[in-house]
Amino acid sequence: MKFQAVLSLVICGLLSLSASAETTIKILHLQKLPKVLEIWQQAAQEYEKAHPGVKIEFDYLENEAFKAKLPTLLQSKDRPTLFHSWGGGVMIEQINAGVVQDITAAIADGGFKDTFYPAGVQNFTYQGKTYGLPGDIAPIVFWYNKELCAKAGVDPTKIKTWDDFIDAVKKCQAAGITPLAVGGKDEWPLHFYPAFLLMRILGKDGMQAVIEGKNGGLGGKGHANDIFASVDGWLVAKDAPKETVDWMKVWLSNETQDKIAEEGLFIPVVKGTDESIKEPFYKAIAQEVGNTQWIQIAMDQLLGPDTGRVFNDACTDIAAGKLTADKAAKAIEDSWEQNNK
Repeated sequence: MKFQAVLSLVICGLLSLSASAETTIKILHLQKLPKVLEIWQQAAQEYEKAHPGVKIEFDYLENEAFKAKLPTLLQSKDRPTLFHSWGGGVMIEQINAGVVQDITAAIADGGFKDTFYPAGVQNFTYQGKTYGLPGDIAPIVFWYNKELCAKAGVDPTKIKTWDDFIDAVKKCQAAGITPLAVGGKDEWPLHFYPAFLLMRILGKDGMQAVIEGKNGGLGGKGHANDIFASVDGWLVAKDAPKETVDWMKVWLSNETQDKIAEEGLFIPVVKGTDESIKEPFYKAIAQEVGNTQWIQIAMDQLLGPDTGRVFNDACTDIAAGKLTADKAAKAIEDSWEQNNK
């Protein structure tokens, strides 16, 4: 009887240990701003306190290292639970590879999905299923020097069309002023110019037709409130713990994102956070995000890693005078066909 009693205690002890085994939600991010990390950690500590047995872990990788290492990490046993994503073709490759999880039903529960701006959620939705959620947005905009523009006789507030833009460039050149400056060392900043043109000429439907190879549907047209931006979001890896979306409801909540908005750190893609933004420019951008029906992401993300790289290379070579537009278009088209057979 004593042996049975001891055995029973041991078994109960093992069951107790099993029940209290720790669930770890590992987040792979690119964030370096200490204040953002501080806000994240505060949210994590509050969640851990309310959910004993759950541990939130943040892991950082530098931007380029992240792109290089992520494919291998997602195939390993040590894969992250949540990882940074810009959406687009890279995300679609990850979906097709079976390394991300469909969270459509999970985020619909309780109306969580509806707390985000719809255009932001669209970037993490593919074929009607949602695999992640947006965190923040960084629209691509032009900054101008008021003094130099005045010297050249240019009023940037009146630039509405491509012809207006070219006219302003010519006036700056005539005044001996360099019209545009862009950091092209990493190539991708140079692709903003043709990408802007594509989205304005084709619009959402036209761009989608290009991606789907439906050349007969290229008669689209962009809208003034279409936004070209980098959307930072989070994809949920396959086999992620069931607590993952529950944690996201705290991490990406209005309450947590309000703190980020109030500090002027980012422009969250959560409804209502624009009210907490103090900087007028950021607030105006946030309100535009709330009103837009479409956010065009960077082409090197939209087209996937291989064709995206060709697109960036071509834009750089055109800017340097090494490649004609026709040859650039041919190189991009050849790459797209090769990678989408």
